[in-house]
Amino acid sequence: MKPPIPKKIKKKLLAHGDQRIDNYYWLRDDSRKNKQIINYLKAENSYSKKWFDSNGVSPKKIFQAYKKRLPKLEESYPTEIDGYKYFSTIDISSEHRKYFRVYKNQKKLILDVNKLAKDKKYYSISGIQPSRNHQFIAYGEDTNGRREYSIIIKDLTKNKILETNHCGSTGGVIWNTDSDGYYYLKKDPKTLITDSLFFHKLNTKSNKDVLIYREKDKEFNLSISLSRTKKKIVFADIKNRV
Repeated sequence: MKPPIPKKIKKKLLAHGDQRIDNYYWLRDDSRKNKQIINYLKAENSYSKKWFDSNGVSPKKIFQAYKKRLPKLEESYPTEIDGYKYFSTIDISSEHRKYFRVYKNQKKLILDVNKLAKDKKYYSISGIQPSRNHQFIAYGEDTNGRREYSIIIKDLTKNKILETNHCGSTGGVIWNTDSDGYYYLKKDPKTLITDSLFFHKLNTKSNKDVLIYREKDKEFNLSISLSRTKKKIVFADIKNRV
């Protein structure tokens, strides 16, 4: 049996003053409804199945062999901040991590991403950032795969979500010293370029967020980090390279 060969359809693509030819652009279908593309993919799957069958190879056995090599439980190295230790674990039966905190030898589960992702077609978080007073954690939530994160604040003393900021961010935050607000970077909704720095006060609406800086040059991306002294925010404006 011969493998299916995709046809070539020449398409010119122009970007940044440069032209390139993509002969297989026709295979892109964001709607997942193009019958011609679906039929071609079915032909590829059919060929793969016949190849495995004719060579006596079981894909399931290959998968199980790799799976057996995985540790039953992975645990991250703890990050210690002000006497609090933060770490995460993931076991072989789960798709997402669990986040824990240890303080005065007491271990506490602070976030189970598996529960958050239940019954959702797609779910991912950006990681957690504890507030300066360790009462809250912030994490970015992505439910569509575009890495446009809403920022969720959880109150650890009450074990409940305090607020959700649907801001299309990068997912990370830097808390202010009073732990009543945070700085975050926002993405352009079309290009996904990180171009804006905002400040959000807890328990206020996102349309009240304060714009601190916006980069108008689309060749640059913004980034922020906290200085080692935890007294200053380091702001960087980085040129994109292709």
